[in-house]
Amino acid sequence: MSESAMDNGMSGPASSQPPRPNNDPATQLRSDLLERSPAISLAAFATAQAADEPQRFDLLTVALASRNPLVGANAAEALEAYSEAAIGPLLQAIDAAHILVQLRIIRALDTIGSPQAVPPLVALLKTTECIPMRYTIIEALGNLGNPSLADLLRGYLDDADHHVREKTQAALEKLTA
Repeated sequence: MSESAMDNGMSGPASSQPPRPNNDPATQLRSDLLERSPAISLAAFATAQAADEPQRFDLLTVALASRNPLVGANAAEALEAYSEAAIGPLLQAIDAAHILVQLRIIRALDTIGSPQAVPPLVALLKTTECIPMRYTIIEALGNLGNPSLADLLRGYLDDADHHVREKTQAALEKLTA
């Protein structure tokens, strides 16, 4: 083995790829989950999905912050299976997440059905300019069944977007039935 191969920790012929940081595997996996590169982040996500508990749960919560929105959205979907245990990480990630991840987090919170999700979803609804975000949140709030939200939601019956109006009407029917 050449001296340069020994110096960089390689045991065979020179590699065409730059050497990766000399991290322990768990730290490297967490770093790879946050990558934008699909080749790296999606491979790391597959590894995370195959991990044993509780490492899988921890890795999925890390993946919510991935710079690859597909990884973050898949993490949110996978976390649905953890029900109440996933609510904290989902709520912590929602504000800083990519919009596609935010939408998937809202769907996950809707599926889980916890009243804990109501205040953060209301706050996000009041501040978002994104039409799909508005109607997804409104739908989730209707499904969460808190009748005290009816007055807030009535304000969206006159929204410029027909999807928002339709989801608002459906949510109000659920909340006032």
